[in-house]
Amino acid sequence: MRITLIIILLFISIRLMAPEVKTLVIVKAKNINPYTRILKACIEVESNGNVFAYNPRENAVGILQIRPIKLEQYFIETGVRYSLKDCFNPAISKRIFLHFACQFRADDYKAISKDWNKSKTDTYWNKVKSKL
Repeated sequence: MRITLIIILLFISIRLMAPEVKTLVIVKAKNINPYTRILKACIEVESNGNVFAYNPRENAVGILQIRPIKLEQYFIETGVRYSLKDCFNPAISKRIFLHFACQFRADDYKAISKDWNKSKTDTYWNKVKSKL
């Protein structure tokens, strides 16, 4: 009788146990852009962050002083055509810059900046380096 009672209590206690919790936790990943530092430095050098910057001598516009030849190169490589006026939009200017920057290692700031400015000397690079 005693053994029967123990067995019954064991079965009841097993049924009363909490169910196993099976949950999936999804953590939103932080957006990491390894080109942020060089992007900000080039913006400072090119326009000091002035969204409406315009250089009539070079016909360069926006925060990154984008020139028509850079837009043409962007179109050839991506198939996306922007007008010079579109480059007053910081989001578009950054998209264009990042397209070209991504052709280099993220930590090769010198190559990125010299390619952006098409500079054959270190003059532009030294300006950018001072802003990093």
